[in-house]
Amino acid sequence: MAVQSPTQQTAVERPPVEASGGCVLCHGTDTTVLIADGRDYEYGVAFQADVVQCQRCGLAYQQPMPTLADLPRYYPPHYANYAAPAHPLTRSLVRLAEALEVRDSRRLMGRQGRVLDVGCADGHYLALLRRHAQWALEGSDLHAAAARGAIEQGFPVHLGQLEDVALPANRFTLLRMNHLLEHVINPVTTLQTAYEILQPGGHLLIETPNIGCWDFALFKRYWGALHLPRHTYFFTPETVQRLLHQAGFQVIQLHSTLMTTGWALGVQNFLERRGTRRLVGGRATYYPWLLIAFVPVVVAQALFGRSTMMRVVARKPEVSHARA
Repeated sequence: MAVQSPTQQTAVERPPVEASGGCVLCHGTDTTVLIADGRDYEYGVAFQADVVQCQRCGLAYQQPMPTLADLPRYYPPHYANYAAPAHPLTRSLVRLAEALEVRDSRRLMGRQGRVLDVGCADGHYLALLRRHAQWALEGSDLHAAAARGAIEQGFPVHLGQLEDVALPANRFTLLRMNHLLEHVINPVTTLQTAYEILQPGGHLLIETPNIGCWDFALFKRYWGALHLPRHTYFFTPETVQRLLHQAGFQVIQLHSTLMTTGWALGVQNFLERRGTRRLVGGRATYYPWLLIAFVPVVVAQALFGRSTMMRVVARKPEVSHARA
């Protein structure tokens, strides 16, 4: 059977972990409100939360934090990331980014290894990897409906939050978390689990928004990568590195990417804030052209390490050591 639930696998099961009061990174309790009474400008999902920032370490997050029971209704059936973009311009940009990521994966792994795509959705990226090397490919996703495409393509898919899926230790050569870490209930336990299931010397690839970017400073509550209520945590280069170090990882590389989502969706959110126009899959008809228009701006941002998105390559040491 393609779908594997925690009860169908042989490993130590962990109880569900949800973030409670205080910062999950440094346990500080003093916060600054960055966004009061956040709104979902893309899909109109009803929720109540602020975005706050820990005064001690700088990690930003939703407050109150949603529970696992809340999450399914935050992702409507027409959620944009459940399928390939409909517009050919957007689709071309996504394919270019994916080709570059496949190249990076091959450099890290060679032609053999076992990959877990955390948050695999319809399995599009797993299918892309299958064309380039003889890797053992697996996926995981919180939502069965989102992962249906991956299952239908024959990929083993583990359903549930990563820390609740009972996977054997030291199983994978490469873990991919592409726009995943900002969606989880607790990034500390997610990264601890990633460390456990990676082989010594294995790599973790992360791409996630950078709340320290210029576009957040400009757009604030309309910032495209805020993506409330689906994004629960918001990182800077400093906080994501601290999370990885605490989990036991070595950070090999951290750099800005050229995604223009923060700007393009920021403009869309500002223009559509009254909800007067109908969005298709959370996107306006003019959205693909905004993606192109802001490329020169993001190139300039990347030179200073302050663009919307950042990409991190981390490694589990060959000899495991105690976490900080």
